[in-house]
Amino acid sequence: MTSVEDQQRCPMCGAGLEQTATDFLAQVKGRVFVVNEVPALECPHCGHVDFSQEVARTLELIVAGGAAPSRRTEALVYSWSEALASSQKVSKTGHAH
Repeated sequence: MTSVEDQQRCPMCGAGLEQTATDFLAQVKGRVFVVNEVPALECPHCGHVDFSQEVARTLELIVAGGAAPSRRTEALVYSWSEALASSQKVSKTGHAH
């Protein structure tokens, strides 16, 4: 058990960070990378996430193509301006066009 004095603090709000696993998403040169169950320290107060140096280096290697993906998936891609225009039409008429 970690004492309060030994516990790492959130650099954003100062609350104690908790060990967790999270999903990491990155977009590099138009390609989207998702890494599931990444060990991390997360702030329960503000949601800030920190990775250890070792984990960050591994994520960099993955994004650089240093590991084979375990699976591929499709993603929905939206244009902000098109989505905004569509949402404004819906709000004016009450239904999508």
